[in-house]
This record gives sequence, C-alpha cells and structure tokens, in this order.
Amino acid sequence: MTIKKNLTELYQESSGKVSLKWELYLKEYDRVLAEYQDRPVNILEIGVQNGGSLEVWSQYFRNAQRIVGVDIDQKCQSLIYSDDRVKVIIGDCCQQDVLEKITGQTATFDFVFDDGSHKSADIIKAFLSYFPKLTIDGVYIIEDLHCSYWANYEGGLFDSYSSIAFIKKLIDIVNHQHWQNGMSINQYMGNFLIQSGLDPLVINVDFLNQIHSIELINSLCIIKKKPVWANIIGKLTIRGSDDSIVLEGEKPVMEQAIKLQNQNENIFSTPAYQNNTDFDIKLAMLRDKLISNKVIIQEKEQDIASLRHENYDLHKKLYEITTQLNQCGEVVQSLNQVIEANKAGIIFRCIRKLQDLTGR
Repeated sequence: MTIKKNLTELYQESSGKVSLKWELYLKEYDRVLAEYQDRPVNILEIGVQNGGSLEVWSQYFRNAQRIVGVDIDQKCQSLIYSDDRVKVIIGDCCQQDVLEKITGQTATFDFVFDDGSHKSADIIKAFLSYFPKLTIDGVYIIEDLHCSYWANYEGGLFDSYSSIAFIKKLIDIVNHQHWQNGMSINQYMGNFLIQSGLDPLVINVDFLNQIHSIELINSLCIIKKKPVWANIIGKLTIRGSDDSIVLEGEKPVMEQAIKLQNQNENIFSTPAYQNNTDFDIKLAMLRDKLISNKVIIQEKEQDIASLRHENYDLHKKLYEITTQLNQCGEVVQSLNQVIEANKAGIIFRCIRKLQDLTGR
C-alpha cells in the first residue's frame, strides 16, 4: 500500500529537479489541495524553470490525467520526465498559437498555477486567457504577488493597474449583483483591458461572474470557480419568532431591499465617474505630479539651505573685513596723533637748520 504524503513532505524529500516554493505556500496548498489529491485532475503550470514542481505535482496528484507546464525559456525544452503525463510547452502562454498547443493537450484544467514572469500585465493576460479554460469547481492560483509592489515588475503600492489592483477589481466582480447601476463586468474592466493591451470591443470578460471566491494570503491568491447561479447571494434565511426589538412589520425585507437599491444616481457608482473622467488615470497623474513637486520642493529647500550657508559665510567675511578696517582706522588715527605731536618739533628743527645755513 502506497502511503499518501502531503505536499510539504514531498518537497522535504524531493531530490530531483529543483523547485522553489515559499514555506507558507506549501502549508496553504496542503490545506486547499488535499480534497483533490486523489481525483483525475488536469493541471497547468505557467512558469517551469528547472521543472521540479511539475515533478512534485505528478507525485502529489497520483491520479492526474495531464500535467502541462509552459515556459518562455527555450532551455526548458531539455527537461525530460519519465512520467508521460507531464508535458512541457515552450512559448508565451498568452500568445494564441501557444494557447492552442496547451489546450491541445487538454481542453480544460482543474488547476492553474501562475508562477511565470510575475509582471502585472502578464499575470492579468494569463488570467483572462486561462480562467475560461478552468473547469467548474476549479482553482486558479497566482504566486509571488509581492512583485506587484515593485517597479521592475510593473507595480507599486499605488499603481492603479498592478496585478494586485486587478485582483481588487475582481473582488468587486464577486459582488457584481449589488452594483445596481446597469454596468456590465466588461464595461467595468474596460480601462484594465486597454492598459493590458487588450481591446474591450473584441474581448468580453463577463465570464468573470463565475468567480466564486478570492482568497488572499501573503503573496498568494487563490481563486475558485463555480457556475453563475452558485455565486448569487440567494434567498434570505429567517429563523426564530422573537421579534421584540424590531417588529416584523417595521423592518425592511432584505431580499426586496437588495432589488430596490438602484444606484444610478450615486455618482460613485456611475459609469461616467469611472470611464469618461478616467478617474484612475487622473489620480495617477496627480500622484506623479505630487511626487514631482515634492522632489522640486526638496531641491529648493536644499538650495535655500545652501544660500543660507553662503549668506552666513558672507556675513562672517564682512565682519572680518569690517574689524580689519576698524583696526586700520585706529592705526591711522594713532599715526595722525604722532604726526601732530611731532609737527612743532619738526618745524623748529627746520628753522634752526635754515639759520645755520644762512649764518643768521
């Protein structure tokens, strides 16, 4: 009888191809994936590197049917697996020809792991390309989202189009039922599609209403897919008979209240607030301008401090020169006093000299 091991144990014992996973990921995967371990699943991993995780997936999901890895690095072609369920495809997973190669292995996937470039645009494009290929009850996992806060991965804490910002938009989509403003999911995501190089007139992302849940853990996002009907809030369940605080006839019926909450007059829920004014873009521009002005202010403050030092040095030199002039003035005054004091004696001696010369 083969002993079933969890993912943490498999990683600890692994000695084959190298795979890098954060400790927290392994703990969360053991929690999320355990119920699927014996099922005949299909798996897609975006980003292969040395190929170690594909090897581990084949050991963990013993009944898996297909395990497909895709990587843009041509060197991954040299990866060889004894397990014929594992297939590596080379290329950009967001390109149509590569997508066709991937779905040529299997039309749908139960799990998609995005451990690719970690760049925001790539994460967004991959999700929009492969979430539709995810089976109902499937799980889409995005790793290393800490990169979303770094400039060299197309991110930043206040970047309105980072991968984290995209996931925040997906949270709104989970609650699409309550927008009550007539806006479609495709309209709502329009700016993101354009920013990611996609045409909102060509691609329709209303399929995102199949997102059932989004779980965010440090650097990790776990998104589960269910049919649209399973994502609706449904009927209000009422139990008990004691309504002594709020009488039944005086309290609103919540199901009806949800239907009546029209938000067309709410400026913060209108399409015009998002699209026509391009609020996010303007906010980003104002943020950049603010940062630029702060830099200018810092430079001016440095100039002022430098001028203050120069002014101090000039005052110091002026004081020194004034002191020297005063000292020179005192010397001249002393010399004048000496000259005045000796002037009479000099005249007398001159007269005596003339008398001696003239014989008088």
